[in-house]
Amino acid sequence: MARPGPKPKPPALKLLEGNPGKRAIPDAPKPPPLAPPAPEWAKLLPGKRDVVVRRDAATEWRRVVPVLDHLGLLSTVDGALLTDYCIAWARLLQCERGLAEKGLIREVYAVNNEGDSVLVGLARNPLSTTAKEYRAALKTYVAELGLGPSSRGRLNTGGGDDDDAAAAAILD
Repeated sequence: MARPGPKPKPPALKLLEGNPGKRAIPDAPKPPPLAPPAPEWAKLLPGKRDVVVRRDAATEWRRVVPVLDHLGLLSTVDGALLTDYCIAWARLLQCERGLAEKGLIREVYAVNNEGDSVLVGLARNPLSTTAKEYRAALKTYVAELGLGPSSRGRLNTGGGDDDDAAAAAILD
């Protein structure tokens, strides 16, 4: 049975955010702090139509993994979570491109008794619903990985210039 209340933060994230209450931070199993290798995007997204999605996912991987690795928040076991995050981001971009091209609202036609196509109404583009689902998934991934503005603002990495540059890189 799950414990009630908010989901606990990983100890590494608690340490980076600081510990103003000076409460003991419980030990947790620590896999080796090593960034997972980049996935083979062509195997994960093999379709010819997924070329742009592969590129977007790989670009997002190259953007966030070095920063998270520099902050010591990654391990090789985080590869699946990061992969899912990058794919969700790339699919959201794909949805947004489709919405920009086809519009949020589309015309709905039906064939009448004479065989003519007749406008029967307007409907929301299904891509808007798909984009909403990817945004919800991204919200979870962002919280899990510590990528959100609120969690990033609480990170306390010692205030060195290298740490500031690495944390700022996530905004690019």
